[in-house]
Amino acid sequence: MRHFIASFILLILSQVVIGQFKTTSVLAEGEIIKMAIPETGIYTISFQDLADNTSIDVNSIDPRNIHIYGNQGGLLPLQNSIPREDDLEENAVYIEGEGDGSFDSGDYILFYAEGADRVVATGFELDFEKNIYDNNNYYFLKVDNNRGKRITESDNLNVTDYSSTGAR
Repeated sequence: MRHFIASFILLILSQVVIGQFKTTSVLAEGEIIKMAIPETGIYTISFQDLADNTSIDVNSIDPRNIHIYGNQGGLLPLQNSIPREDDLEENAVYIEGEGDGSFDSGDYILFYAEGADRVVATGFELDFEKNIYDNNNYYFLKVDNNRGKRITESDNLNVTDYSSTGAR
């Protein structure tokens, strides 16, 4: 009886744990390009960059189906109890010229990416976190048949008052 109860508890716990994780990676399907990101910033990928440096048939891409996946820079937490993503997150991007459904010369992709190192704000202090395992963070460009996440535009930021006290 004890063996049955222990097995039943393990079964329930395994279902709870398994339910928290994704069953398939976002990189399981589609055309995928791995990109090394040396430092935090805004990156541009042009039509020509893809045509010259990848095996993707750039002329057949619908730019509305381009995705960029990647996670923040820095080290993974040392403690397993700290929550973290179990797959790559899709990043919002801006694609110039995607409205016509064709990726053409002059079209380009803009996206924000974090490098391997990062600065962490702790209260009023900034701490530099050096990634001792790699000099780059990695992001992935994926083309499939689904619409990608986009940066939304805003006509008005509704700023009613702005003041600056200057440096002290």
